[in-house]
Amino acid sequence: MSSISIFGFFGLATGRRVASQKPGASTKSYHCFYTTALQCSSGVALPAELRVYSPFNDSVLADNTVAFVVAKAHFPRNESVLLEASHIVPLPGDPSSDEYDNNLPDSPYPFIIGLGSVPSRFETLSDGVSKAFNVVSSEFVRDGLKTSSLQCIFDGSRPRWSRTPTPNVNSTIQYFGSFAGVTQDGIPRVTLDSIILNVGHNEPSTAATAPTPIKKWKFAAFAAPMYVHVPFSPDPSSLIYSQRW
Repeated sequence: MSSISIFGFFGLATGRRVASQKPGASTKSYHCFYTTALQCSSGVALPAELRVYSPFNDSVLADNTVAFVVAKAHFPRNESVLLEASHIVPLPGDPSSDEYDNNLPDSPYPFIIGLGSVPSRFETLSDGVSKAFNVVSSEFVRDGLKTSSLQCIFDGSRPRWSRTPTPNVNSTIQYFGSFAGVTQDGIPRVTLDSIILNVGHNEPSTAATAPTPIKKWKFAAFAAPMYVHVPFSPDPSSLIYSQRW
């Protein structure tokens, strides 16, 4: 079990439409590629390349268009992030206008939700209270399964994490948060907003109490009405409410 998905607002530029054909396929498929950046709360921006399927007669977006994006992701070490978008929703307005940026949502840091395994113990960061641990997740990006490493952080300045246990080594977790920056080793850092521990771990269950059977009568004194659905028509005279017994 593993996945990495990102969603948020991205600035897109240098769009190009590219045709490709898989071995043995008789038809071509088209994708649009964009240069973008994954902004972090620390001020760091990770370079990224976004790909999205391009239907017939599609056209690329204008440079500096901001769009809401939902994408799968891969984080190769010290290289551009690869984003495989399933949804791109351009925000209205003229990207070349000086007023365009003033009307955009104030949410520059994308969110990430993923499922992955914890390969090692946590470490305490330099502030003495925040805790960090690595997570390994895989996702199908650029026509293949690719594995990424991320570092998740329990922010010690937030009281909610003071009593939250860190994940066990080799356990599977689901994590959700926003990007904070990168480690010295080039691993993206995620400040957590939510975590689910021990995903897939089956707790012993107690036997369910059998429901009290309800007697079914052979004969009913009252019949429940059954309604026949009639498609809508603009002619009021054709609207029929019928009841079948």
